[in-house]
Amino acid sequence: MRKTLRKKHRIKKRKHFLENNLASGFFLFLVLLAGSVYLFVFYPFFQVESVILSGRENLNKETLLKTVENCTRKHFLFLDTRSIFLVKEEEIKKRIFQETLVVEDVAVRKIFPAKVEVIIKERVPISVWCAEKKEESCYYVDKQGIVLQRADRILRDFPIFLKETRTTAKEEVVGKRIIDPDLLMVLFLAKEGLAKENISVSYFKIPAGKTVEAHLKEGWKILFSSKNTEAELENFRVIIEEIDDLRREDLDYIDLRFGDRIYYK
Repeated sequence: MRKTLRKKHRIKKRKHFLENNLASGFFLFLVLLAGSVYLFVFYPFFQVESVILSGRENLNKETLLKTVENCTRKHFLFLDTRSIFLVKEEEIKKRIFQETLVVEDVAVRKIFPAKVEVIIKERVPISVWCAEKKEESCYYVDKQGIVLQRADRILRDFPIFLKETRTTAKEEVVGKRIIDPDLLMVLFLAKEGLAKENISVSYFKIPAGKTVEAHLKEGWKILFSSKNTEAELENFRVIIEEIDDLRREDLDYIDLRFGDRIYYK
């Protein structure tokens, strides 16, 4: 008796509906992710094209632009990009403060789709510091006593102070605090007080210690302390009324540092 061999057929299992959706969903997610990365990181429409500088007066424009543009250049997946979405305002501010020491404040604003605005507030000069009696050694100083830039020409009636330091008058002093802010206010107070007596200060000299010398355009000087200046200037008003114009021409100095005991020569 012949046996009939029947061929067995394997029944293919259909993939579950959920499995098909997961695979499709994952693929769709990858497509959307790649598209989003391209859109936000590499799409030309969002690449930073220009940097706007506002408030700059004395700072070098090219140097400032280079600093900002370096902050806008990023590497993403080993590729270069200047996407505005990757620009960090705080990073730009930090770099400017590090590289440009004469800036008082910085604000950064992203202007979509492809611009960055940097608003600079420069330190304002209020006085002049000289390391020695030479114009080429003079620099502008702000209210915090920080050296801003070389004073090639002193155009305004700024107080000038001569303070000899170990630091020579080179470009390295720019951005450094060369004088205490409180002492600067003392010099302004003294200058204004003497101006009320029609006495013009040529420059202030600040030797070692707490003594300040006001060298006057009349050719003599006033010695006072960096503390209690207001009271000492009040004593000066009293003594200067007792000295007539002829004797003022022969004056060498008036010393106000010892309270009510005033010495002059």
